[in-house]
Amino acid sequence: MIEVPTQLKEVFDQKIMQFGIGDLARVTQVSQSKLRYWESKGYIHPIQIQTGQNRKYSMATLSRVRMIKYFLDEGYTLPVAVKKANEQKETISVLRKVMVERFVSIDEIDGKPAVNMGPVEDQPGKKLVAIVDLDGVTMHLVDDK
Repeated sequence: MIEVPTQLKEVFDQKIMQFGIGDLARVTQVSQSKLRYWESKGYIHPIQIQTGQNRKYSMATLSRVRMIKYFLDEGYTLPVAVKKANEQKETISVLRKVMVERFVSIDEIDGKPAVNMGPVEDQPGKKLVAIVDLDGVTMHLVDDK
């Protein structure tokens, strides 16, 4: 079993990871000039910083930029791509919450990686795991040993 340190859980915390505009552009493959334009339109926002410091962007903004770019690549106009990204924001928020609150460890079951999601309510002695293999991911209720 691989224990999950608090620092790993913090990866999913949108306030911990910060990127400069160059890093954001490189990772998302959106030019710095486009990012500045999107910021001027209010589509993305930097993290609040002290006067005189360079802009920093959160992991949430990185995800948002990637989503907007995805919809642009699908042929939508920028305003429609932003609207579609806004519609997906709640889904991403829910997924982040699940990962932060339920992710316990990575175990091994039958030689396959299994993401331990912790105990199951009303099922004493059981835990929920997601077993990962070449065919995908399957969810299992197993004894909590």
